[in-house]
Amino acid sequence: MKFDLIPIGTMSHQIIEFEENVSGVFECNFNVMRKFSDVYDGDNGIYLYDCFGDKVFFGNLSKRMAMMFTGLRVDSGVEEEQTEKIIQKYKSLGIDPRTKQVVFSNGLNIDRAIQLHQYVGGRMQDSYGMGTFLTCDVEGCNPMNIVVKLTRSRITEKREWHDCVKLSCDQGKTLGNPEKCAYLLKQIG
Repeated sequence: MKFDLIPIGTMSHQIIEFEENVSGVFECNFNVMRKFSDVYDGDNGIYLYDCFGDKVFFGNLSKRMAMMFTGLRVDSGVEEEQTEKIIQKYKSLGIDPRTKQVVFSNGLNIDRAIQLHQYVGGRMQDSYGMGTFLTCDVEGCNPMNIVVKLTRSRITEKREWHDCVKLSCDQGKTLGNPEKCAYLLKQIG
């Protein structure tokens, strides 16, 4: 409010983790996008795509869904590589990447955000989430990775529990039952 800025945000991994137990790893992103579209009537905002890696997401991102979301949030992987994948996917769908937003949020600080902004170079509308840096900007201190993820879910109180996992593009950020993680990674290839 002090600087008259508009706050922006994105969804969390939990909804996609839950949906994987409902519709499977290959369909969960598409189904979440469709559900968001139904609820928000096309005013969907930024989609967090990395819950099961970029390969699964980009494999089923349709032009319709790409058009209905304002942009994508990069929360794991090498940001420069992810930027190129996003730009190529939009171009392959006939969408001008300059009309889309990209939000970088993977443990950033001010210097890294400036570096990424220069890398993007106007090819997309870039913005930055710096929650980790803002919660610990003490020099010489490594900030904690403070995140909330689902570990299991069930559709109703009468149904059985299922493990929920998150497969990251970053080493060390994959979370959940190791056996299920290994199984899904084998399925994804």
